[in-house]
Amino acid sequence: MLGLALTVVPTASAADGTRTLAGAKEELAAAEAKLEQFGVQKTQAESAVRELDIEGRRLDLEIERLDAEAVAFQQELQQARRDARLASVEAYVAGNRRLAAVDLDGSADALWEEAILSDRADAGVEAALRYDELRTRTEETVVVLADDADRVDARMVQAQTDVDRAVRSLAVTRQTIADLGNEIKVLEIVAQYGTGRSDAGAGGWAALRNCESHGNYATNTGNGFYGAYQFDLQTWRSMGGAGLPSDAPPWEQDARAKALYQQRGSQPWPICGKFL
Repeated sequence: MLGLALTVVPTASAADGTRTLAGAKEELAAAEAKLEQFGVQKTQAESAVRELDIEGRRLDLEIERLDAEAVAFQQELQQARRDARLASVEAYVAGNRRLAAVDLDGSADALWEEAILSDRADAGVEAALRYDELRTRTEETVVVLADDADRVDARMVQAQTDVDRAVRSLAVTRQTIADLGNEIKVLEIVAQYGTGRSDAGAGGWAALRNCESHGNYATNTGNGFYGAYQFDLQTWRSMGGAGLPSDAPPWEQDARAKALYQQRGSQPWPICGKFL
C-alpha cells in the first residue's frame, strides 16, 4: 500500500484485497509478540555464549597443566574429533544416514563394519577411524579434555549462530512494526473521510506519484504544488495537513492523498488521475 514495503503476511483484508484497519492492527500485535519472542531468544543465546566461554577458559587452564607431549596429543585428538563430527554432518546433509550415525565414542570394530558396508572409502568413516585410533593410544584424561573441548567449540558455534539469527530477526521485525504503524496511521486518517471508494492498489498509486512528481515526496519547485501528489496548500489543509506537504513524511502524504480520493475521486488529479 502506498509505497510501504511491508514484509508481513496479510490477515484481515477488504473485498478488493487491501488490508483493513483491523487486519493491520492484528498484524501489528502479532509482530510485537514476535519481537518479544526474538528478544528472549537473543538473551538466551547470549547467555549460552557467556557460559560456554567460561567453560572453554576452564578447559584451557586444564590443558595448560599437561606436558608438551600430552598437549600435542590433545590438539591432534580434538582436531580428529572435529573432522569426524563435521564429516558426519555432511553425510547427513547428503542423505547417508548410516555414515551420519557413526558413534564417535564407539569401538573401532563398529567403524570398520561401517567402512566395509560403504561402497567407497568415505571421508567420514576415515575421520572417525582416525579419531578412534588416536583414542586407543592416548591417556584417558587427555581424551576427556579433547572431547570436552570439541563439544564446547561445537556448542559455541551454534550459540553464536543463534545470536546472529536473533539479531537479524529483531531488525526485520522492528522494521515491520514501524511499517505497520505507519500503515495504521494511513488507514485511520482515510477512515475519517469515508471508505466508499475502492482502493486503487499499490500499482495505481505508484503510477499516480510517478506521473505527478516522478515519485519524489520532497519535491517543491515553487509552483504552488508540493510533494509526491502535488497538493496545493488549501487542499492539503482541508485534509488535515499542516505545514508544507513536501515536508510531511511519505506515510502522511499517502494518507491524505487517499483521504482526498475518498472525498473527491480522481478529480484533484485531472491528468494523472487516470491511473486511479
